[in-house]
Amino acid sequence: MTVAFACGATIMNKLVSPKGIVSRESSKLFGDVPKPDRAEWEKTLKALKPWLSPEKFAETEAIHWRMFERANRWHENFSLSSDDPAAS
Repeated sequence: MTVAFACGATIMNKLVSPKGIVSRESSKLFGDVPKPDRAEWEKTLKALKPWLSPEKFAETEAIHWRMFERANRWHENFSLSSDDPAAS
């Protein structure tokens, strides 16, 4: 689970900038990704907690929520560009 989490973080960092998607090609790649569900993300953190030291958990939690916020921003930008026919 930790390896998958790290890979997900790497992918998100490469494809999503603070201003949104880096290229239109990335949106084709992630076009079918569901919007993040906060309850699922909280469940994942809860499952990780027993396996990590308090310091490592705090670090992981901060990264986890940054990824969540980026994913939400991506979905907001994606839905805005999908609704705008001029953006195509």
